[in-house]
Amino acid sequence: QQVDGKFILDLEWRGEAKKDITMEKFYVGGLFLRMPWSESTGGEVINSEGKRNNEAEGQRAKWADVGVPIDGRADKGHVAILEHPANAGFPNAWRVDNELGVGPSRQILGDWSIQNGKHEVTRYRLIVYTGEFDNTEITRLWKEFSAEK
Repeated sequence: QQVDGKFILDLEWRGEAKKDITMEKFYVGGLFLRMPWSESTGGEVINSEGKRNNEAEGQRAKWADVGVPIDGRADKGHVAILEHPANAGFPNAWRVDNELGVGPSRQILGDWSIQNGKHEVTRYRLIVYTGEFDNTEITRLWKEFSAEK
């Protein structure tokens, strides 16, 4: 949907284990966003804890925002990924690579499992927008999302 000039995309992953399954500790896994970053134009990742770029790698956060210059625009294109607090392990650690690829990754911190016959639901909201990063606004949008059941 489009709200106040921002595009909002809700993502939900539902898993049902048909047998006991373990996702082993690894530095990547799950949702991951690759932006059109280049070394010459740069960009920036900022998370809910105020960590930027490489400082945000492997750190727990409620959300992360990545902004990069877009050809033909004077402002940046942004995608903020918001994690829902009902997700297991919340707030999870985030992968932030050296090209500003970003995504929450529960298995950065260790193994996790789903037992046979059990369900797991993981929810995220992506906010796509242009302009300046506004910590207050992204935090407000996360609080709105986090209140949803």
